[in-house]
Amino acid sequence: MESSSPATLAPGELQDVFVSVVIVADGQFDIGHEIEAIVHRALVSFAYFELVIVDNNMSAAQRARARDWLETTTNTRIVRVARRSSLDVAVFAGLEAAIGDYVVTMSPGSDPLESLEEIVAELRRGTVDVVQGRSSQPLGDAFLERLGRSAFYSYNRRVLGIELSDRDTRLIGLTRRALNAVSSDGRRHRYLRHLIQHSGLTVGLYTYAPSGPRRSERKLGDGIRDAVEMVSSYSTTPLRFVSMLALTAAILNLLYVLYILIVAVVLGTAVEGWATTSLQLSFMFVMIGIVLAVQSEYMARILKESRREPDYLLIEEIESPRSTGEQARRNVAS
Repeated sequence: MESSSPATLAPGELQDVFVSVVIVADGQFDIGHEIEAIVHRALVSFAYFELVIVDNNMSAAQRARARDWLETTTNTRIVRVARRSSLDVAVFAGLEAAIGDYVVTMSPGSDPLESLEEIVAELRRGTVDVVQGRSSQPLGDAFLERLGRSAFYSYNRRVLGIELSDRDTRLIGLTRRALNAVSSDGRRHRYLRHLIQHSGLTVGLYTYAPSGPRRSERKLGDGIRDAVEMVSSYSTTPLRFVSMLALTAAILNLLYVLYILIVAVVLGTAVEGWATTSLQLSFMFVMIGIVLAVQSEYMARILKESRREPDYLLIEEIESPRSTGEQARRNVAS
């Protein structure tokens, strides 16, 4: 869909684009003024828009209230996944259901409403493919989670070459071209922020102060699991590292054997004792355990890839009965 430059817009003029806003709804989600404010903001900002809400384990009561609200609003769809999925999987379910020229993922209550217009305007300039939201202040996680996030993103920058910050948020805007690129990736585990960097897309930063705390059911254990999956999905560095570690241990063990032969044959004295033998065996078993642990992780990844199971299954999609704009004008992604 062709669109005019944002600089040519008169005050109050709607941006002539089709924008999709994606929101993930979990067990802590509820329809309220925050969602209605997003719909109102989109109505007064864009000529064409849709709100895609991903039902990721909403309760029956939440789902009933959402259905009732859907009858009174406009341009809104709710897509329901069959089982509770990780946040990134739920986000991709919404992204792949969206049909807009520009797609923005938001967190109601924490991402400011004005960010929607500003991100779309930045994407329309054509200088970037993706706009990544970044908090201007530390994210309000527990101490251990903040420490883990900092260490994980430092590892990403230094080892994997993926430039991510521990202040990057889920506020992300993508052009249709960028969305098609990340959606076409065939890997089993997809993490949006990593995949954007891994794909080589041009990324612009949108720094902002969150308007409220983040709301999520994510626990520390979930973060650790996701970190392990991200590292093993996007790099063979851990496997290479333990392989070199095992090779180094084998060489040292070989040198130790030569030392024993020299002492026993050349010098004629036996210095091999219980402590030395126990230390050697313990060290080797530790190395074997580490190697097997990493290899098992990659074998599990190969197994999941070979099954070709989908990340998610959509079991229901409902939409509001009312729509704004020209019904004949639709964006069909090719």
